[in-house]
Amino acid sequence: METDVLIIGSGVSGLSCALNLVKKDPNCKVIILDKSLEGECNTRHAQGGLAAVMDPSRDDFFFHYQDTMEAGRYKSFPHVVKYLVENAPSGIQDLSNWGVGFDRDSKGGLVLGLEGGHSQPRIVHYKDCTGSEIHQKLLLQIKQHPNIHLLKGTFTIDLITNDLEEKANQKVCFGAWGVDLTKNEVFRIFSGATVLATGGTGWMFEKTTNPSIATGDGLAMAIRAGARTRDLNHYQFHPTAIHQKKNDRALLITEALRGAGAHIVNYQLERFLFNGDSRGELATRDVVTHLIQEEMQKSGMPNVYLDARHLGKEKLESRFPQVVLNCSQIGLHPAEDLIPIAPAAHYQCGGISVDLNGLSSIAQLYALGECAGTGLHGANRLASNSLIEGVVFAKNVALTILSAQNQTQIIGPTQKENNQIQGKLDRRECPVGIDNLLNQLKTEMSAIMLRSENYQRGVLGAKIMEWKKLVDNAFQKNKFNQKILEIRNLLDVAEKVIDFPLNKNMDVEYHENFQV
Repeated sequence: METDVLIIGSGVSGLSCALNLVKKDPNCKVIILDKSLEGECNTRHAQGGLAAVMDPSRDDFFFHYQDTMEAGRYKSFPHVVKYLVENAPSGIQDLSNWGVGFDRDSKGGLVLGLEGGHSQPRIVHYKDCTGSEIHQKLLLQIKQHPNIHLLKGTFTIDLITNDLEEKANQKVCFGAWGVDLTKNEVFRIFSGATVLATGGTGWMFEKTTNPSIATGDGLAMAIRAGARTRDLNHYQFHPTAIHQKKNDRALLITEALRGAGAHIVNYQLERFLFNGDSRGELATRDVVTHLIQEEMQKSGMPNVYLDARHLGKEKLESRFPQVVLNCSQIGLHPAEDLIPIAPAAHYQCGGISVDLNGLSSIAQLYALGECAGTGLHGANRLASNSLIEGVVFAKNVALTILSAQNQTQIIGPTQKENNQIQGKLDRRECPVGIDNLLNQLKTEMSAIMLRSENYQRGVLGAKIMEWKKLVDNAFQKNKFNQKILEIRNLLDVAEKVIDFPLNKNMDVEYHENFQV
């Protein structure tokens, strides 16, 4: 199978890229791979919205720039932040043109929300289910284009790369190989350009707001192919996830609820955040998470509470239906009950090192969205900068691919290589103990990344090496199983994350002055 452009991932980044490609060149052939059968992705679960300066009478590009830099602890790349904030409004317009129905006032103007870390209301949203609205409307657009083909239930296993003879120490990507999960059949897709838009790695931790598909697939494939990475040590934990005892997906409570006036309180109903930061509930996520962790350790309790009862039932049900739904799953209503909350892994701030055009260190391989390390987020992502990042940079990637199309060629592995790969994937067995291995990884990674326990990274590194041997052995012995492949990916990413001080592939940060 061949195509002009292969996009791996069907969230806002991948779908936006596909639509931009066919908008500019209707003859461009695009294949999108989605490993889930239900269209599952992080985008669908995004509750907040998109940050953009849409009211110049109250807001300014520099304010958005400064808020982003401060939230990222000034580790963000200024030229990337500058590009994002200046192009965010046009990204909102693109989404509106594709049919996304943002909340508007009686005069047709956008309703702008306020979230933590923002100095001005600038969050464009659709109630508290913005991601779902965007995903549905983009999928409708995708279906209208005969040259865009979305293949569901397709797990991408690895990239196809060859060394370029004319470029020393340079690799080129010519597509990927994957498996049809419904038929257990391996196939190759050769492409002139390959775009990784596979989301994050939340399933590496005990508790995460991410769905179970967030197993670092794209990042792991890029790592195995030798691509450079950036800022993998920076992983954002969301402070307000519903606390449940089981180590599974944690239901998210959008930051917009705090922007609307909800309070975070301890067991004594004290608003303790102000003891550590004058912004209280509107501090950045890393600060709120840290203060919650401190309070939990101090009290010995497993959670604190979010109190939205004073906002009223009518306001909560009209503006925050997803929050109401999430609370109902544990038998609570935010207008009547305190919501037990605790931090959960939420967003991968770093990723595959790319430039403003999404190009990685491997020729013809691009990365978008959460799996990409653009340098935008630094040490901590500013709320609602992720969806708009995907939209803005998707256009850049599409235009770059089209401008370079006449310079690319499709080259694949030999038939012998094809047969060897096919031989690895002919059984559906899962070795005993694989779940226990994953649970150990989750516990250890959470201890290092969230609780900052006095733990030697070298000890975990040695464990990961042993675990990788077990998983690779299962992979090599013809034992195909989606769980094996996902754990393989999580281990490859985890190894890079804990090794970040020694990571020789980390890019040197590039800074330039922001011109107002």
